[in-house]
Amino acid sequence: MCITCYGSLATQCTSCDSSGPYMLSNFTCAATCISGFGYTNDPSTCVWCNLKCSTSACFGPFDNCTSCKSSGTWASFLYVNSTAGYLTCESTCPTGYFGNSTARTCDLCNASCTQCSINSTHCQACITGYGWYSYQCFLPCNQGFYLSNNSMNCTKCNVTCSVCLNQSICTSCTLNGTNEAFLLGSICYKICPVSYYSSTSGGAGPNICLSCDPSCATCTGNPNPCQSCVSGYYLYNGSCGTTCPSSYIAYALLNQCMDCSFYCVGLSINIYFPAADN
Repeated sequence: MCITCYGSLATQCTSCDSSGPYMLSNFTCAATCISGFGYTNDPSTCVWCNLKCSTSACFGPFDNCTSCKSSGTWASFLYVNSTAGYLTCESTCPTGYFGNSTARTCDLCNASCTQCSINSTHCQACITGYGWYSYQCFLPCNQGFYLSNNSMNCTKCNVTCSVCLNQSICTSCTLNGTNEAFLLGSICYKICPVSYYSSTSGGAGPNICLSCDPSCATCTGNPNPCQSCVSGYYLYNGSCGTTCPSSYIAYALLNQCMDCSFYCVGLSINIYFPAADN
């Protein structure tokens, strides 16, 4: 089987009789490549395979693997290596690929991901313009989220916001539920500030804080009903005025019109004068 050798043993061959046909693997001539060696374009010579390749699973260059080991120290993934121009086994797949543990291959991430793991859509980072949230890439971010961290992440708006530009600037508020709120400027209030009332409909849009009439301190509408009045005005029948109607008295301490028949006490006094000139 040996044509040339450096000793008398069968494991000391340096070339083999290819007409046999025999192939040289690790100084041994055999009909096939022995374990750990792969085939080459020379039918008389086998090549030692990279340790990451499956047994006898390489061809030509030692790291041109056809399959990779799936366990142990040399467990790896088959990768289409454009630099080498053939398939190689990689312990860790390059950026933009993930290790497919079933097929033992490096598979491409989703087009929106620059890094992924587990599967093509389990993203760890996104391409420019996309926002990352919960291992997914979004363009644009879903409603209730805004683009943050130098346009790299999708971050949840404040719980009272349904649409926002950032954590402090809301453009629309949560319409119902425990987080229902009302927009005033760029802030969503669960309870509108003093001198404003909450509106759930109207030309200005749903769930906003609208200004009370200037005479009202608090209100549920405009111009009425008012619930309390500013100084100098008096509450009567849901409206604030500078005077009270007949039979009512303006009570400045509460800024209210008080019903005389209820709040005033009528007194009848009989006086006895014993002398006519007294």
